[in-house]
Amino acid sequence: MAPDRTRFTHTTVDLIGKPFSGNIDDALRGETITETYVGSLGPSIRAVTPVTDTSRNIVGLVSADVTRAKISEQFVRGLPMIFAVVLADSPPLQQDPCF
Repeated sequence: MAPDRTRFTHTTVDLIGKPFSGNIDDALRGETITETYVGSLGPSIRAVTPVTDTSRNIVGLVSADVTRAKISEQFVRGLPMIFAVVLADSPPLQQDPCF
């Protein structure tokens, strides 16, 4: 996006060219920020970082967002792999000699 908040891209095409609605004040001061918020795609987590020229002037900002639903979906989808790795790395169960 431009430093004046103008969006260059968005998954909702109608929002391209419109003002970005998040907080970018710290990014405009040169910091990378992260925040949890409710935006145009629902509850999300966002990171915003400045883009600078060779003189370190801020010429734009990059914002990357992911919905909390997508994070949950990816986590749940990865659980079988996590369980497989844990089980594969576990020592075999020992039989109790009393039985």
